[in-house]
Amino acid sequence: MTRQELKKKKIGVLLGGLSGEREVSLRTGAAVLKALEAEGYEAVAIDAGRDLAARLIEESVEVAFIALHGRYGEDGSVQGMLELMGIPYTGSGVLASSVAMDKVTTKKVLLYHELPTPAFETYCRGEDLQVLVGKCRHYPLVVKPAREGSTIGVVLDGQPLPIIQVVPKGGFYDYHAKYTAGQTEYVLPAPLDGVLYQRLQQVAVETCRVLDCSGAARVDFMVREREFYCLEVNTIPGMTETSLLPKAAGHEGISFAELVQRILETAGLNK
Repeated sequence: MTRQELKKKKIGVLLGGLSGEREVSLRTGAAVLKALEAEGYEAVAIDAGRDLAARLIEESVEVAFIALHGRYGEDGSVQGMLELMGIPYTGSGVLASSVAMDKVTTKKVLLYHELPTPAFETYCRGEDLQVLVGKCRHYPLVVKPAREGSTIGVVLDGQPLPIIQVVPKGGFYDYHAKYTAGQTEYVLPAPLDGVLYQRLQQVAVETCRVLDCSGAARVDFMVREREFYCLEVNTIPGMTETSLLPKAAGHEGISFAELVQRILETAGLNK
């Protein structure tokens, strides 16, 4: 849809939600809502609780801007509900959202397409932990939950934005470092060799293509000298004051309001 068409629609900014990333989503959604209202859109905040479908009907929402992070928002569940309701929405579709949310499935897809990703092992509750320990002979290791929410490559509608190097002051890029102002240094653009920089952008775009992502997405990489590995893909990047997507877009001369509108224009393209 064009901006002129979208300004005739009622936009529902879906925020909050039920995941552990609720507080970040509230901040992302509030920033998006403010930008849309300033640009003349009719927009309303919708807290994505278990009554989400009823709230969308009650508010007569015609287009959804998904500002949710984590489960029940970034994993394809809300996307599927919106499709059943016939409401166009921003970002990736059901399948891409679900696959990208699952780190194990993402890595299997990347391996199939011969894209660089670290070796991994999986562990499910009830399995023999000692067997897993026996397999993990090379250190250091990182343990991550498969479905919970480095150098970062950001992609907007199929085009790579500048690469950002993330340098956490505490040495580890955890939740505190991500969302607390001043706890992480962001080097933009990342100080990488030109050939390596270009290759990272190419792999970021290719990763989004094989996962069938839409709109804005963030691809996380770990870089070691001239080697790099794709860690995961975030199909709904944050839009807070410390978030990477607005930083990368700003470096390219794309204002926050322009970025929000470009993302909004992707609504319906995932169907």
